[in-house]
Amino acid sequence: MVHITGPKEYEATCAELALTDEEASRWTVMPYQDRMAETLRAADCTISRAGATSLAEISALGLPALLVPFPYAAEDHQTTNARAYVERGAAEMMADSELDSEEFANKVLALATDADLRNRMRAAAATFETENAAAKLADVVLMRRCVARCDRITDWLKYGALMRPFGSRRHEQMTDNCKRVHFIGVGGVGMSG
Repeated sequence: MVHITGPKEYEATCAELALTDEEASRWTVMPYQDRMAETLRAADCTISRAGATSLAEISALGLPALLVPFPYAAEDHQTTNARAYVERGAAEMMADSELDSEEFANKVLALATDADLRNRMRAAAATFETENAAAKLADVVLMRRCVARCDRITDWLKYGALMRPFGSRRHEQMTDNCKRVHFIGVGGVGMSG
């Protein structure tokens, strides 16, 4: 078990759990994890908030999830995000106010022990097609960039700005400027950020 509390809740969580040495050998509590990809990849399932970036990571890995939307998120968007996963069968959802309930405990136990449930969730998560999302985005951007470059080259030739044959140094300079595309990944402000 890897339990990421957030820096502000770390000490209170450790005190509340009061793990024995034997329990602590199976339950790692940490204030922050900057290697979420590796942590999620190693997991059999997750209990998580439902921010867009977290859900993208969860579905890309086909990770069975129990989602607990952050109740103070703008316009309750995390609940909306989570519903899409629940409706497809890729996750279960519980309200933050229900974390102390028997139902929550039962859902956590089921997720941890029911391999068939996890397999169904993995298959459902695959329907979001988020695997290799960065490569798919790069393909779209590069294709658009290519089209834009072609439009500029066509305009360049059409309007006679520099009517030199392809292969000229001016053409190389123009297309060189179009070859660089920069990607900046923007995560949420939660665990994935």
